[in-house]
Amino acid sequence: MKKHMCAAACALVALSLTAGAAWADRQAYQDFLNGKTTLTTSKKFQQDDRSGNNDWILGGTYSLDELKAAVDKSATIKHAIKYAFADFGNDGADELILRFESKEQDFNSWTGIIKQTASGLVLCDYYEDNSRAPAVLYASGYLCTGGAMGAGGEITEISRFGADGRGTRLFMLKKLYGTAAASAVYDLKKNVNAMKGDYSSIMGSSRLVTRVHSANGKVKIAAEGWSRSTSVRKKEKALIRELVKLGAKEVSKAEMDKLFSLSKYQKDEIVWQDWDADAPSKGEQPLTADYAPQELLDKCGAYHEFIADTSEYQTKVVFRARSRVTNVRVLALNFEDVTEEGEVSFSAQTLYTLPELTPEKPLVVALLFAGGIPNMGIACTSNGTEHTYSLSMSGMDSSILLDKANIVKR
Repeated sequence: MKKHMCAAACALVALSLTAGAAWADRQAYQDFLNGKTTLTTSKKFQQDDRSGNNDWILGGTYSLDELKAAVDKSATIKHAIKYAFADFGNDGADELILRFESKEQDFNSWTGIIKQTASGLVLCDYYEDNSRAPAVLYASGYLCTGGAMGAGGEITEISRFGADGRGTRLFMLKKLYGTAAASAVYDLKKNVNAMKGDYSSIMGSSRLVTRVHSANGKVKIAAEGWSRSTSVRKKEKALIRELVKLGAKEVSKAEMDKLFSLSKYQKDEIVWQDWDADAPSKGEQPLTADYAPQELLDKCGAYHEFIADTSEYQTKVVFRARSRVTNVRVLALNFEDVTEEGEVSFSAQTLYTLPELTPEKPLVVALLFAGGIPNMGIACTSNGTEHTYSLSMSGMDSSILLDKANIVKR
């Protein structure tokens, strides 16, 4: 019994230490976003400096404004700041994912992975994407990028960011049309001149679809859609044989279907939050409220949930925090009085509590709007200040409204 109690106590201490470290990391990230501290670039950026500074970020120390200015300069345009938190590698330590999103469709957006280390904040890695080659980042650390390769095909690349904040390319998928299959020679690390056959005569008539999977220097191919024309099909077969001769492995359609299945990588897409450093001075509410979208409700574990009403008339409302708030309470409100100036006072009963609410994981509450006087509310603490709001539905457009509530004791 004593051994079990000791183990349980140790587990609680470990959990407490982990939670404390996580809070310290978040605070360091918030300080960086608020311009109170700086980060240092990793060796990757310093190595790039010696090979031409292709990433436009010189190795050194940056504040948020300085880093954004460097990225803005690289694209000669302005970017909007977005951010999210995620625990890549499941090591119990969150990373700050900072995104400078291009305001121009045809220009690149820049996303950096920032990690708190013993020596301070470090910019570990980055990636770029745009509307023609979009990228989707997932909470697991997987990054899916891709797009069209002109008229010749499509490309998808899967990478993963680990606990050290560094990205590693796992594999690449290509779907090549017609004689564009010959470009798979580059995946084999061969010069284009390694292809000896001349396939120009079937360039306009071949409807061949060749899928390519390349990982760790190994290339697998599978072709389908062979031409019914004997002469064209003969050329198509010769093209594939030549790729095999150069080192590609031809596999079955079923095997390639499995390699092209990305469902295991595409789970829990990162939800970006807009960063507005001036929000506190504008007096913006620390919480927002809206109807919970079905795409959020379909993501198991992506939100906190409280069911205040189970009737067929329930409405699911999502509360999002602009930044971390604490002591969150869902309230049942009772009308008490109204002054000559129209100020309404309520008494309140706490129905649900949540220690903290963060931007990346909202709260969904199933509730019932009863009549014109608010019957539900929510309270939280932000930067040491208590905020209490009543919840109602607009009579103009049915939007969800949060209004400051005056709570009195009975």
